[in-house]
Amino acid sequence: MMKVHSINLSSYTRPAVIEQRNKDYVEYGENNNYYQYIIDRYNGSPTNNAIINAVSDLIYGKGIDATDSSKKPGEYAQMRSLIHPSCLRKVTADLKMMGQCAFQVIYSTDRKVAQVEHMPIQTLRAEKMTDEGEIEAYYYAADWTKVGPQHKPERIPAFGTTTENLEIL
Repeated sequence: MMKVHSINLSSYTRPAVIEQRNKDYVEYGENNNYYQYIIDRYNGSPTNNAIINAVSDLIYGKGIDATDSSKKPGEYAQMRSLIHPSCLRKVTADLKMMGQCAFQVIYSTDRKVAQVEHMPIQTLRAEKMTDEGEIEAYYYAADWTKVGPQHKPERIPAFGTTTENLEIL
């Protein structure tokens, strides 16, 4: 007689998304620390670490490309120069590990994109939505466990919402 055994290898932990009246940003997880929970699981499990790294490599593939690169070689070269491969690797790692990722878009004085950098998603929290359902900014803190009256997070506009020199996409 054959016996079938079921092993539960994982369980999904859904983070609490919390809006507090006295804060302009949305907290993510218990004690606003869900991303650190995920990072701790990544660092604490060689198997989890290897799987995330392998899938992240698959997402990255051969890097960034465009289907119309031969039709617009100048624009394609500009795009390739703006997003460095190491930046793209970090973004794909965040996407796989955290389920989201972010770019920091830096503009020149004539309002052209001058640089695109990886922005660690664990350092950001979304601003509360407007009545139209739009997120107009993100809040940045290097360490969210230290945010308080003396250490306030910095507000950075969302991509395409302002004319400032720095935005988050």
